[in-house]
Amino acid sequence: APGRRLAYSNDGFKIAGVVIEAVSGECADRYVAVHIMRPLHMDVSRARITAADRCRAATGYVRTAHHGASHGLHPRCLAPWVVGASADGSVISSGPDLCALVRMFLREGQTDDGVRLLSPASWATMRRAHVGVPAGLLGSFGQDAQLGYGLFSGELDGHRCIWHPGRMPGFSALFLADLDERLGVVVLANGEAHIEQIALHALRAVRTARHGQAPPGLPVVDPCVCDAPEAFAGRFIAGDPETLPREVDLRSEDVYVTLAADGERVRLEPSRFARDAFLVPLPEWERYLLRVQRDADRLPVVLTHGSRWWKRATEHDVAAVLPAPPAAPMSVAADSVQGRYSSHNRFFPCLDVFARRGALLLAMPGPLGRESPLVEIGDGVFRVGEEDWHPERLVFDAFIDGRPTRARLDFEIYYREECDGPLC
Repeated sequence: APGRRLAYSNDGFKIAGVVIEAVSGECADRYVAVHIMRPLHMDVSRARITAADRCRAATGYVRTAHHGASHGLHPRCLAPWVVGASADGSVISSGPDLCALVRMFLREGQTDDGVRLLSPASWATMRRAHVGVPAGLLGSFGQDAQLGYGLFSGELDGHRCIWHPGRMPGFSALFLADLDERLGVVVLANGEAHIEQIALHALRAVRTARHGQAPPGLPVVDPCVCDAPEAFAGRFIAGDPETLPREVDLRSEDVYVTLAADGERVRLEPSRFARDAFLVPLPEWERYLLRVQRDADRLPVVLTHGSRWWKRATEHDVAAVLPAPPAAPMSVAADSVQGRYSSHNRFFPCLDVFARRGALLLAMPGPLGRESPLVEIGDGVFRVGEEDWHPERLVFDAFIDGRPTRARLDFEIYYREECDGPLC
């Protein structure tokens, strides 16, 4: 039933844009400009991104490993410029303009001039908690967050707060508002940045200044610092004959987790978007996140990295923490569909399909490092996710000699890359 679970999708905002156009008779971007931006005096903002806007915007940067699990050691390069006018984020704005929007929220729907943009009922509906946010969607920020209509909400430092982050290739942004103190901050970055931590620190600094207290010290930015690194330590051996290296050793060293394999030891970087997952700064490990699977006692018993997996050297039952092989034969052979599929989607340019212990999985390499089991629910139609409520579907088609040359993830088409091995 609606409202019971959250499967976050930008398509919801696109649908809202279509509704705006149907009701108002105006293009969604013009409606936003006239009825929201103009009353707020957001004079440099617009709800449509064109090629001509690039010369007046900041230069965006992405990590060179955009098709893999990017970590802090990767150099940056110029980001592609994304044009569009869809209602899920095609906005160019500035810090001062977005602050005007945040002040409107802090005034419960009124502009600086006293013009009411939101009725009290609409404002209450927007910030009311409708559904809990799944772990990992917001990284370590707002672990007990709820989602209203376009606004995340929850307690941060004991204060009622609302916020919303946004990311696209080369840019990231966040507004954060403290409803109790009626304070807000906006963070804009021309690249992938720790915008949540920056915003929270800025809000703490403004809050303490208001009360005549000394501001908090600047946090030490070290992306490799791990909470409770001892909880990941262990020696793990390959779970099948194909997995290399044959042994992986995780250690707790001060506030870090280190990995030793094939005579090398490196410091791991905890993922900001996936729980119990790390980025490994070695070329052969950069494609996926290294994930730690735990048993019922929270002991790490399995490591996974794409199709590779390792089990704890001491005897433990691993069946409960790994996706189970399909109960019935699939309509397509697992070997025939494994590989990398690419598209011109600048947000999610590729996906990988691979098998682990007989179970088929989908990975979306990139900053989020998403990984999900594939469950066949019809002839060649796979649900992306174990539980039956997951909405996404993956379909393989355009077969040649029993091998698909395309994969359709919902409405996005990905074309298979051919290579010598099962994955290129």
